[in-house]
Amino acid sequence: MNNLTIIYNNPDPQAGGIPRYAHRILQGLEEEDEEFREIDFSELERGSVVDKILNLVHRRRRFISENQDKLGDINHFLQPELYFPTEGTDIVTIHDLFMKTYWDPNSFYEKVQKRIYTRRVERCIEHADLLIAVSDQTKNTLIQEGANEKDIVVVNLGVREKFEIRRDYSSIEDKIGYLGDFRPRKRVGRLLEEFDDGDLDYELLIAGTGGSEEDKLKKIYSSSEKIEFQGRVPEDDLVDWYNSLKAFIFPTELEGFGLPVLEATACGTPVLVYEDADISEEVKKYCYEVEFVDQISSVIGDLDSEEVKSNSERVKEEFKWDKTVRETLDVYRGVK
Repeated sequence: MNNLTIIYNNPDPQAGGIPRYAHRILQGLEEEDEEFREIDFSELERGSVVDKILNLVHRRRRFISENQDKLGDINHFLQPELYFPTEGTDIVTIHDLFMKTYWDPNSFYEKVQKRIYTRRVERCIEHADLLIAVSDQTKNTLIQEGANEKDIVVVNLGVREKFEIRRDYSSIEDKIGYLGDFRPRKRVGRLLEEFDDGDLDYELLIAGTGGSEEDKLKKIYSSSEKIEFQGRVPEDDLVDWYNSLKAFIFPTELEGFGLPVLEATACGTPVLVYEDADISEEVKKYCYEVEFVDQISSVIGDLDSEEVKSNSERVKEEFKWDKTVRETLDVYRGVK
């Protein structure tokens, strides 16, 4: 393989889907004994909003310039926000385009963030040699935005081997969970309102942090006897957390892929989404759709241990991180 550099920002698997992706790509390359160099943008100082804005508009460009000696013949940027054209073959992974095509920012920092993200995506489409899309949905959106179809390769994300069934599904009774952040497109506010006003005999566990609506929603619903905010679930506890649930609910409006859906399903926990959820079909086919939260009981009541076990086996066979790594290596090896 030609001289390879991986450019990423934060490979902590506990920090979200994109950091998990970075972690697994780096780990997979090491397992395959592939030689590569790294540029880690998380080395940049993080702190105040001013620092974050400086990172977006200036420091990232300077950071790439200062690390020119690490760039290779093939440079894989693991997310578009980090992309700057190089003299080598540039590959960029696009996870979704919601920030460009959907997101309505509500603060000065978010407006700057969207503007920079939009410019980076446009630069990826114009200058990158290859784009890796994590789903057919993301690929189609890229084409709508002007990308050439022949320059796009779809490589699905995968479920880590540790996600497995650890209990009898019929023994779980009264817990439903959500894992993620509190950005508006996640529609956690809608979920909380419907759940708090409804008559479901379940406890709702809300795990995760971050997003512009977190403080507001916690202030409104922390006193509810039916809702528990748990914060971040430690990585070592994540499989047991999924296994503790009767169902996992993912209220998102738009998702480039939907990795938590696959993780929960692999653990034998059925996943509920709203009917109008715009999620990649590869993932959505494993979900159960509801129009309102009050329909959860009837959906769960029709499920049994054999069905959730079958879904777990199918997900683990179809979506493997080893497959993700192998197909990514094939992209590198196909560069001439």
